[in-house]
Amino acid sequence: MTKTLLGALAVGAILVAACSDSGDDGGGGAQREVADMLADVLDEQGVAFDEDCIRDVTSQLSDEDAERLVDAGIDGDAEISEEAVALSEQLQDCVDLAS
Repeated sequence: MTKTLLGALAVGAILVAACSDSGDDGGGGAQREVADMLADVLDEQGVAFDEDCIRDVTSQLSDEDAERLVDAGIDGDAEISEEAVALSEQLQDCVDLAS
């Protein structure tokens, strides 16, 4: 239960932070770094996730939002767009918090 709760909190913090502004179709280096950070945290927490799904969603981040997230780091508080916040719902579908 604690591991699931910790995983949910970690995912929630990242998901709110890890989503996109308008802009290009994403998929650049910063978008990959966001996906890597998220995958690392989920893996450390023992939470099951679909890495391809995470990479697909984070590739939709604008360069600006992705760079802000990378600069803020996993514990940071990046200022992101409303579109970025909306992507968090899609990222939730990539994670199995029951694991």
